[in-house]
Formats: sequence, C-alpha cells, structure tokens
Amino acid sequence: MYFTGTFAARQATDPAVFADLGMFAFPVLGNTWDAEMAIDAPTDGLMLSRSPRDLAGAKAILACVATGAAQLEYLASDPTSVAAAADADTSAYSDFQKQIATVLAGSKRIAQFLDRDARQDFVGQGGMQAFLKVFLATPNQSLSTYLRRVQAYYDGLAH
Repeated sequence: MYFTGTFAARQATDPAVFADLGMFAFPVLGNTWDAEMAIDAPTDGLMLSRSPRDLAGAKAILACVATGAAQLEYLASDPTSVAAAADADTSAYSDFQKQIATVLAGSKRIAQFLDRDARQDFVGQGGMQAFLKVFLATPNQSLSTYLRRVQAYYDGLAH
C-alpha cells in the first residue's frame, strides 16, 4: 500500500492483479482541514489557443472530447481513469474505476500537482516554493496582496 495516483495501476497488466487493486482517499488526520475532503489529482484537459487557424474545427474537437461517448472510447485504453462527462455510461466500470469515482464524488476540493504539472521556472525554489513558504509563515496576510505578488512574478517570466 502506498500513496500514489491511479496511473500506477497501469503496471498491473495481469488481470488478476488488476482485479485485486483498491483505491481509497488518504485517511483524515483529525484536524480542521479534514472538512475540506481534499484530494490530490491531476486536472488534465484540452484547451483552445487564443488564435487557432481553424476556430470552428478546434471547437468541434473540444465538443467531441467533452462527450461521454468519446471519453469512454479513451477509457477503453486506460482503465485507471474515469470519465468526467455527466453523460458517460459508467455501468461497465471496473471495481477499481468505481472506487475512483466514489472518492472523486466525495471530494470537496482538488489540489493540482503544482510541482509536476507547471513550468519549473515558476514552481521552483525561487518561485512558488518560496511564495508558499511565506504564506505558511504568515497565513493571515492579505490574500489579494499575496496573489498580486505571485501574479507579478509569473508575469515577469519569459513566455
């Protein structure tokens, strides 16, 4: 047993081993943050660029992948994920996928893997890591001022 993402289940290529996998939320710690029922999870997605060559085509692709049918096509190749579309037929989910869906449905907040999924020059020791240390040291500071500083740092990076 260990704390990791559901992607680790991709290593279980033996159907018997995969069927034996379980997924559950990290246990609550008995503190004031337990009520958040937060989970660390990726928030993968597709985005539309500001000036696509074919705006109508780009919107059509996004509309397609937002459907339950398209997401179920993807899940046929990745049984370690679940569909986000409300119209996805989840009746064929494996027990593992049902456990994932239950945990996600019970979560009230999602924390993104900042250090893995963002620009390293933004999240590194001189960036968000430093900002987070300041926030943890002075949590009652003005949030709007803090966020303006973070935004100014990001805006100052080469894009």
